[in-house]
Amino acid sequence: MSWLVQFLADERSLIGLDNSTSAKLTAEHLAEADSSSQNDLDLEVKEISIDDILQNPLQPRRVFEESALQELADSIKANGIIQPVIVTKLPEGYRLVVGERRFRAAKMIGRQTIPAIVRNLTNKDMLELALVENLQRQDLNPIEEAQALSFLIGEFKFSHYKLAERIGKSRPYITNSLRLLSLPTPIKEDLQNNVLSSGHARAILSLEDEVRQIEAWEHVKAEQLSVRKTEEYVNTLKGLNNAAEELVENHSDKKTVAAKEPLSPEWRDLLEKLRYSFGADIRLNSRSDGKGKLEFHFKNQEELERIVECFIYLMKS
Repeated sequence: MSWLVQFLADERSLIGLDNSTSAKLTAEHLAEADSSSQNDLDLEVKEISIDDILQNPLQPRRVFEESALQELADSIKANGIIQPVIVTKLPEGYRLVVGERRFRAAKMIGRQTIPAIVRNLTNKDMLELALVENLQRQDLNPIEEAQALSFLIGEFKFSHYKLAERIGKSRPYITNSLRLLSLPTPIKEDLQNNVLSSGHARAILSLEDEVRQIEAWEHVKAEQLSVRKTEEYVNTLKGLNNAAEELVENHSDKKTVAAKEPLSPEWRDLLEKLRYSFGADIRLNSRSDGKGKLEFHFKNQEELERIVECFIYLMKS
């Protein structure tokens, strides 16, 4: 068991999963598997025919760079496979759980067998282990990660909080990752192809409708804006829109209101923290007379329920 804990703890620093989190995650999986079968193979490394191993349909990663695979294949050819893959037994052979890149690279160079550890795992265990490995190695693009998280929530009825605990992430991280799936298709494709970063996408996502999101996306690409510049550009768009809405509102109500005060840097920082924590479009308007409005905007019933869930969680904590 200690070998697998060490294996899944490797390369954790890239995404912020520490040793204790990795060990906790892996120990939970192994404890569940051990309790279901006392006849497990105690992490014995076996040489298994590659032809007997089926790829994992629950593998969250969908995009594999050929150049990176070729580099790994060359390394395996020169040094062998240092870390065994993990498989689970099937009636007709084995199902690959962890080690998709090693498996593909080994096939590329014509290896007949591959070192493997056999575990008795459920579909839930398989997906969680594959997801944890890919998260730790940053192998998933933002859309693949969001799709995998969405599958876990839908298939296994995890709440955002429970899922965050399982993979060692914060609840806002889960929420903001899932929101990427609501982006227009062209933007999601750019995320998958690493044309845009998740930081760019989150900034664009704070715009309310798809038309404005597409316009912002086209501008960001044309001007090759950094994440910071994208955030500034989007905030400018939202500021103009808010001003227009207020003008219409004030005109229709025929009220005289105090002049709108620009947000201080401290208030802007607080607003960004609120948006990140709730995973929602939140607006703060302050006026020269000290009054103002804090508004939570949602696009559908699901977003509203998520905002309410966040409030309930905060009241209980």
